[in-house]
Amino acid sequence: MKRNLKMLSVIGLAATTLIACADTESEGAQNGEAGGDFDTSSNVHVVTREMGSGTRDAFAEMTGLDDGDNDLIDPGATAQQGTNAVNSTVADDLYAIGYTSIGAVDDSLKAISADGVDATEENILDGDYEIARNFNVIIGEELSEVADDFWTFMFSEEGQAIVAEVGYISAETDAPAYEGHDLDLSGSIDVNGSTSVFPVVEAIAEAYMEIHPDVQIATHSTGSGAGVTSAIEGTSDIGMASRELNDDELGEVTESRAVAVDGIAVVTHPDNPLDNLTMEQIADIFRGDVSTWDELLDN
Repeated sequence: MKRNLKMLSVIGLAATTLIACADTESEGAQNGEAGGDFDTSSNVHVVTREMGSGTRDAFAEMTGLDDGDNDLIDPGATAQQGTNAVNSTVADDLYAIGYTSIGAVDDSLKAISADGVDATEENILDGDYEIARNFNVIIGEELSEVADDFWTFMFSEEGQAIVAEVGYISAETDAPAYEGHDLDLSGSIDVNGSTSVFPVVEAIAEAYMEIHPDVQIATHSTGSGAGVTSAIEGTSDIGMASRELNDDELGEVTESRAVAVDGIAVVTHPDNPLDNLTMEQIADIFRGDVSTWDELLDN
């Protein structure tokens, strides 16, 4: 009998130990603690957009890294030209962290919550997710008949539905139906600018050309600065910018209008254990004040 009691005691102790271990593992997973092959002593590889990028300008402004003339993003960060380049760089590096358009986040990336708020459409529209901006299209000079009709189409019910279809947030909630289906239009339209706005406008342009097959729309992803300049100088019919225009620029254009709304997500490799950052931590990382991952994951 004593032997049986002793065996039961050992079994009970083992079970208690297993439960305690399971609880500890569960708590670690909840807290996003590093596991497996992730080395928290590794350096944080910061990836940013190039100087002049509208996404960079907007990100710096919304995270407190804008000092007016220049931004405070770490000059030692890896600067990439365009949204796709940032995404692929972060997706290929377990220890990288960058930022990108929410509409461009796919399974190769993990979006990190900011102050405990996920970058969802609802949170962006409610103003709970702070890192959000407009996708703007710009008219520098008076548009031709066909370019003016394409402009109208972008802000129609059909055009705004395409914005949602490609993963972004419609800027016009009560957009009117497009009434130009029967117009006999031909000619070419040149659109130039932001690499972030590009997939939105390109998708709208493709739908427009299906309605008007004699119209050719060339959409170029050259960056927000180039988009604003080309609209002002008249080298493109319509410019694209993923930031707001400054006062000087607004004084030189006919119109700047949001065609879509987008958030900017801080992103890592999917296997990175990081899940959430405060806005202060985000600023510290991209300012260059965080060296290794244990400074983020052990807090």
